[in-house]
Amino acid sequence: MAKRTKVYHDLLGKDIGTLHVSERLDSGEIYHGTLWKCKCKCGNECIRSSFQLEHGVRSCGCIRPAGARNLRSKDWTGVRNGRITVLYKNTDIPPNYGSYYWHCKCDCGKEFDTLSANILKTMSCGCYRAERISETKRVDITGKRSGHLVAIKPTGNHIGSFLEWECRCDCGNVVYLPVTKISQGSQLTCGKEDCPYLHQIRVNSATVWKTADEKKIVEKYHGMMNRCYNPNDVKSYKDYGGRGIYVCPEWKGNIKAFVDWALEHGYKPGLTIDRIDVNGPYSPENCRWVDMKAQANNKRTNHYLEVCGQVQTVKQWADQLPITESALRQMLSDKGDGPAIQRLSELYRNRRAAGREQRREIAEQLANGNIRDKFLDEMYGISRST
Repeated sequence: MAKRTKVYHDLLGKDIGTLHVSERLDSGEIYHGTLWKCKCKCGNECIRSSFQLEHGVRSCGCIRPAGARNLRSKDWTGVRNGRITVLYKNTDIPPNYGSYYWHCKCDCGKEFDTLSANILKTMSCGCYRAERISETKRVDITGKRSGHLVAIKPTGNHIGSFLEWECRCDCGNVVYLPVTKISQGSQLTCGKEDCPYLHQIRVNSATVWKTADEKKIVEKYHGMMNRCYNPNDVKSYKDYGGRGIYVCPEWKGNIKAFVDWALEHGYKPGLTIDRIDVNGPYSPENCRWVDMKAQANNKRTNHYLEVCGQVQTVKQWADQLPITESALRQMLSDKGDGPAIQRLSELYRNRRAAGREQRREIAEQLANGNIRDKFLDEMYGISRST
C-alpha cells in the first residue's frame, strides 16, 4: 500500500483575519499541522496551527462576542459564588488570551487563582466535591468482616475521598483502612509481617497461579465475588448480591478450593460458571461449567414452554423445530402461550412422524443393500438393529 503523503500549505506572509503569519516554527509536525507564529493587529503575538488558521481562527482572541469581553474586563473583586470569594486580580500571572487570573479564597481556608471566565463556574476549591463523594461513601460497616478483619468504628478522618475505619485483625493488630477495603472485601488481613494469616492469604492470591487456566479461573472467582459482595457494581450486584445470592463458606476467601474444584469439574477455556438453580448460591453442588448458549438457556428471565411433556425455552424450541425464534416470539406476543404451544405441538408431531418415515426408508434401503453399514452412524446416527 502506497504511503500517504502530507499536504503542506504555505501560509507564510498571509493575512488571515486580524492575524499576519510572520514565521514558520521549526517544531515539527503536530496532529493539526504545521505551527505558525502570528502577529495580531492588536499587537499580541500568538502561535497557531495550519488547521486552526484554515478552519476559522481569525484573531489572537481579542475578537470575541460582547458578552465574553464584558466578563473578561469586569471587576470581580468581592464577588461571591458558592463557597469562594474573589479577593483581587493577580497581575503576577500573565493573562490567558486577554482573560486575567483572579485570586480567590474558599470557605475552607484554601486560596487559589482562576480565570475570570471560570469564576461563575467554580463553586469551591474542590472541597465541596470531596465532601459530596465522602457522604456517598459513608456507610455503617460496624462489625462487618472481610477475611480476618473486622470493622470497629470510623475515625472521622479520610483516606482520599473515603472515610477511614479502625479495623482489628484476628491476630490482634489494629489497622486503619478506607471503608471500601472492608465493604468490597479487597483486604483480608492487617498486612503486617507478624500476622500468621498473611501467608495463607498470599497462597490464595492470584500471583501464585502459573498456568493460563488457573489465572482465568482466578479472574472468574473475583468476578463471582464482585457480583455478590460489591454494591458499587451497578450492573450486576442488583441481580446477585442484591437478591441474596452468596458464595458458600467453602469458597469464600479460599481461592485455592475454588481453583481445585474448577479443574476437577470440567473447566475449559471459553466456559463460564453457571448456577443450576438460578436462585441458589455459588457452591460446588449448585455450579457447573457450561458455554454461553447453555447459560443463556438457564436464566430467570427466560420464557419456558411445555410441549408434549417437554419443558424448554423459546430459543431451545426454535433450535429444535422448523421455526425461527423471532417468529415464535412474535406469535407469543400477539396470540399468547396457547396458540404458540399448539403450533409447536404440530411441528413436534410432524417431525417425529417424519423421523419414523425416514427410519423406515433407511431400513428398506439397508435390506436391499443400497446403504453400507459404516455410513449409518455418520449420516443418521442409527445402527442395523434400529
